[in-house]
Amino acid sequence: MSIYASVRQQRWRPRWVSSLCLLVCMLVAPSVWAEADFRQQQYTFSEGDGRVRLDIARRPNSVGELRMHFRVVSKGDNAAIYKEDFFPIDGDDNIVIGRGESTASVSFDIEDDAVFEDDEEFVVELWSGFISSDNANSIRYASTRVLLLDNDEESTPGRAEPEDLEYTVREDAGVVRIGVRRVGGDDGELRANYYTAEADSNNSAKADADFEAREGTLRWSAGDTATQYIEIPILQDQEQEATESFEVSVSDGCCEEQFVRVAILDVSPEPGRLRFRNTTVSAREDAGEVALVVERVGGADGEVSVSYATGADADSAIGGQDYTTTSATLRWPNGDTSPKTLRIPVLEDARSESNEFFSVRLSGVTGGAALEGSATARVTLEDTTRFGRLRFTQSDYLGREDAGTISVTVSREEGANGDVSVRVTSADVGEAVVGQDYTRVDRELRWADGDTQDKTVSVRVAADDVREDNESLSLTLSEVSGGAELGDPASATVTIEDSTAPRRGDIGFAQSALTVAEGGAVQLRVQRQGGEDGAVAVRYQVGREGDSAVADEDFSSAAYEGELRWDDFDTGERVIDVSILVDNATEGEERFTVALSDPSGGANLSANSVATVTINDVIPDDFRPVLDIVSGDEQAGFPGTTLEPFVISVTSESAGAAGVPVTWRVDPPDAGRLIEGTSTTSDDDAVASNRLEILKGGVLTVTAQVEGTAVANDDDDNPSRVRFTVNAGFSGSPILDDNQRAVGSALDGACPALASADNLSAEQQDLLATCQDLEAATSEERAAGLSRLMPEEAFAVGPASLDAADIQVSNIQSRLQAIRQGSSGLALDALSLELYGQQMPSVVTTAIAELMTGSSGGGAGETGERLGVFINGAISVGEHDASTREQGVEIATQGVTIGVDYRTDGDWVVGAALGFIAQRSDFDVDDGRIDVNGANLSAFASWYADDTAYLDAIVTVGQHQFDIKRRVNLADQPEQFANAESDASELALSLGGGMVFHRGSWQFGPYGRLAYSQARVDGYTETASNPDGPGQGSVLDVKAQTLDYSEVVLGGEASYPISTASGVWIPQLRLEAAHRLDDGERDVEAAFAYDPTATGFTITSDSVDTDYLNLSTGVSATFRNGKSLYLMYETRLGQERVSQYWLRAGFRLMF
Repeated sequence: MSIYASVRQQRWRPRWVSSLCLLVCMLVAPSVWAEADFRQQQYTFSEGDGRVRLDIARRPNSVGELRMHFRVVSKGDNAAIYKEDFFPIDGDDNIVIGRGESTASVSFDIEDDAVFEDDEEFVVELWSGFISSDNANSIRYASTRVLLLDNDEESTPGRAEPEDLEYTVREDAGVVRIGVRRVGGDDGELRANYYTAEADSNNSAKADADFEAREGTLRWSAGDTATQYIEIPILQDQEQEATESFEVSVSDGCCEEQFVRVAILDVSPEPGRLRFRNTTVSAREDAGEVALVVERVGGADGEVSVSYATGADADSAIGGQDYTTTSATLRWPNGDTSPKTLRIPVLEDARSESNEFFSVRLSGVTGGAALEGSATARVTLEDTTRFGRLRFTQSDYLGREDAGTISVTVSREEGANGDVSVRVTSADVGEAVVGQDYTRVDRELRWADGDTQDKTVSVRVAADDVREDNESLSLTLSEVSGGAELGDPASATVTIEDSTAPRRGDIGFAQSALTVAEGGAVQLRVQRQGGEDGAVAVRYQVGREGDSAVADEDFSSAAYEGELRWDDFDTGERVIDVSILVDNATEGEERFTVALSDPSGGANLSANSVATVTINDVIPDDFRPVLDIVSGDEQAGFPGTTLEPFVISVTSESAGAAGVPVTWRVDPPDAGRLIEGTSTTSDDDAVASNRLEILKGGVLTVTAQVEGTAVANDDDDNPSRVRFTVNAGFSGSPILDDNQRAVGSALDGACPALASADNLSAEQQDLLATCQDLEAATSEERAAGLSRLMPEEAFAVGPASLDAADIQVSNIQSRLQAIRQGSSGLALDALSLELYGQQMPSVVTTAIAELMTGSSGGGAGETGERLGVFINGAISVGEHDASTREQGVEIATQGVTIGVDYRTDGDWVVGAALGFIAQRSDFDVDDGRIDVNGANLSAFASWYADDTAYLDAIVTVGQHQFDIKRRVNLADQPEQFANAESDASELALSLGGGMVFHRGSWQFGPYGRLAYSQARVDGYTETASNPDGPGQGSVLDVKAQTLDYSEVVLGGEASYPISTASGVWIPQLRLEAAHRLDDGERDVEAAFAYDPTATGFTITSDSVDTDYLNLSTGVSATFRNGKSLYLMYETRLGQERVSQYWLRAGFRLMF
């Protein structure tokens, strides 16, 4: 519902014309000037008398009906206040003493307040004639004084009194509390001031040394007698001293100042004792430093210190060689009991030695503290020098005699200090003969300080043509130097393998994996490698249990098992032939194996003793597989997540769908890993599946396609390929409308960027958390969350600005209509007027009608007053129902228009108006609000001629401020609102006109109007209401908006003037049809304020009905006292989802 206010024009008349009217009345009816007076010149009442009456009596010789009015005058220091100390019984200030009556009265209600005050008074005056704002047409002829006696007693506020005048407190008490009571009364407010002061004595406590200086005010409200307290902090020092005191002054301003003495008792300090936490400490000499802890126990008063120094005559460790000589002082401030750590650097040497020790001694204690326990601590340094152990890395070495050398390795372990060495020598311990089978070894190996690298000794061996057994020799470590020791083993055996021994060779497949299509053939080549001595053989078998390919169904061989042979010196290949059979089944890859076994003649099997043959299915030309997604699409997850299975069904009209090979692919390839691999086969139920582990964030797809089918074979009716979407992004979620999808698209850009970025702000971390919450949500929850993030509230900003301008234009149109009605020949000459009971002559009523209408000589429409001031008030209440794009909102508007108009000599009226507006829009379910405050400035002109036709033109400009608040927290999160401020400027143009027809007193006619409005709303950036709560990162940057609005209106109106004794009343009825020249659909552009990609999005509002009706009815009135008013009710019909009402009222003053 909307309520508007407007004002009727009043006509200005010169004061001399009014005086002339009264003169005429006096000449025509002299008897009307009879007089009356109050019965008493002073009335005295008490405040408790309630309703009182002032009697008025007719004076002698007065006749006829006597009409007058009274006025109240309050002046002076003791004046009673109107409508505060006294009230009139009703709002009518006219008094009538009828014919035959002698008295009348004026009554007042006296207010009985509870305030003690002086007696008060006011004056009541009697005036002749009708009511007039300036009493220009009246004569005062009587008055009386009314005295009001106060009946209240004087209040007693009481006084402030300390509970005790002496307090004693220890100096370590921290604070002293002094109680102050209110005694002797509780009327009104009582205040007591207090301050601290040093005592006037030798043992006075010192401010800010023994106590903190304080001053302040204690306050008691009316009726409050509770004890209040003054708290003075007490300061503790470290001095031993006598009892000290200070004073606290308390004064309430009415009584003698009171002093409270506070005595402070001295408390002796406890500086404590200092000691080593541990008096014996051990450390490795390679530790770098050793730490000792000194503690303060038994007290913390005052500042204390202790010195320490290293070294004593009995120490085995040497300062500067085994440790760094150190001395220093440890200090504890007052109140500090934390342990202090002293650190002494220790030095590592390369000598192997026994453990050593040195001393640390405490001395020179200050501040009154004492040493506790031993003053000396002993530090033991553990020797860490290790030269290492030297050993062979293994006890046996093997090499062929034709290799030339056999390498032997010696290692250094368990230490690396210093330069060390060891000698390696050989000896004949087996069949090997020095100088014949190998070269003598006698070599020294060296390691530098810190070197732990293995050293290698090469034993030279010689080959011969004699077939013989393996031969061996020994190597021994000796002559260790540099402090190293021999490790285990310290000797090793070197075996020389005869190179002339027969080599039978290794037998295996040339290829261990082969692939062949149905209908083809495969040859498996078997090779003898690494030897040719003697005859050898091996067995083979084609196919075995567990193979997916079946013998005689998928493949065939002349012999499924047999033996392959090689003669002495024979290294030729052997071939196993297998034929691949063609079947009519649609199936995936099938495999069978061919295995070698049981080698003989001294041969061995190589690593390729088993070959696998893969048979690729040949798909018939008429095979058109159809893949359908069963489940698993539109999943979401984070890196490291394994998703639910992707399940597809396979169907085909031309062949069976079981065993159909399906290939799988991930895009991008590095975004995920297929758990079941890249190839699977449909099962007996014609279903295939796979699972995915997500490796990277972002959108990815998983494609399933029947193996061997081409992309060109895909179509809507028979697809052989399907795609699963993972992390499709919010914009790809199901059940989203266009606006939700737009917000989701922005998050699709922001969320991956946030997930991959480092050093995120708190707001960006929160926005990333919102992304993760939405990714984990159901489709319905995600849609609701995107709606919550959507700035639907911004749709209301532009229309609110246009509404403000429209209110201003409508008020001015109502004003122009009132002017036209006021100038249309109202039948004021038909008024029947009486004065003091006497019927006024027709010449008098005609004169009054001329004054009110501005007519001269009886002309019905001539203008009298040219300048008018009008005021329009507005209250508007409307409701827009929610839709899929916009939230429901209730709108309340308050506004006022103040204007001035001027009537020219011709048929023109020109004017200007200033409007102010305040609007509140509350969205459904407490989702936010918009507050609007602003002003409009208008210029207008109207031309009308002969009460038959008129043209109106209005130009309005405005500026408005918006406070915007919208909810952004997701479901089940604490309340979070996005707040923003924005400005808008408006331009409104209106051009209208109409015709006026008269039939009797009826006025009616058609009218039309063309309106154009434009609003420009500045962009704004939101801030979070709770900067530390969830949703702080969901605020937006909203772009500027420009709204254009055009409308054509055609309507008709009718009115009927009715003359009464009080004025002229004009009932009115109006019906108009409006057509918008656009559908009202508008866009709002925004971006998330903390999106590093600054991805923008656009949401679109609903369109509105372009055709609707406005129906209005009301009444206007012009009163004989010069005021004009009107009241109009209007409602809108036929606009979907909009309920709107107006109530307009106003008045006009003339000059």
